[in-house]
Amino acid sequence: MARGITRARAAALVAGTAFLTKKTHMYSGLQTLSRRMFIGSLGTAAFLLLAGPGFAEDATPEDAHAMIASAIARFDEVDPAALEEISSGEVSGFRKGALYAVVQSTGADAKIVAHAGNPTLVGTALTEIADSQGNLFAVEISDKATADGSWFDYDWLNPSRGKVEAKTSWAVRHDGLVFVAGIYRK
Repeated sequence: MARGITRARAAALVAGTAFLTKKTHMYSGLQTLSRRMFIGSLGTAAFLLLAGPGFAEDATPEDAHAMIASAIARFDEVDPAALEEISSGEVSGFRKGALYAVVQSTGADAKIVAHAGNPTLVGTALTEIADSQGNLFAVEISDKATADGSWFDYDWLNPSRGKVEAKTSWAVRHDGLVFVAGIYRK
């Protein structure tokens, strides 16, 4: 792994932060605040090392297919409750690095109904979502996705790299919704 740290070591750092935060009662005032900020920074750094460059770029078209198949299966099991579950991201398995599931409604008032990568987008009208070229790709996906699945290309922010990159997404129309997961092209 880059930066000379293994995933196991990064996980140990995250686990260690829980232990260290219990010891903050020994410090007072600004020392406690500074220590907590330092410990929080360690946890954030360990997370970024685990989900940073290399992890998301390993996602394949098959991974996107599998994620959407899993999201649809979960939706069929628990119906609307699955949308909230999908939006919980990595906890539910519907986000793995930069690969994540999105569910869109269809029709004139189509919107995001679940988003494992950025739950704050839930409720956003698809007409408000454009790529860096100004293309309303979410509307196109909602309009053109089929029950057999379709691929769509656009530019989008890669959360692992923090920059806009070319992305291709697998979208499947199912039960009046469109389930989407995309990978970044190399």
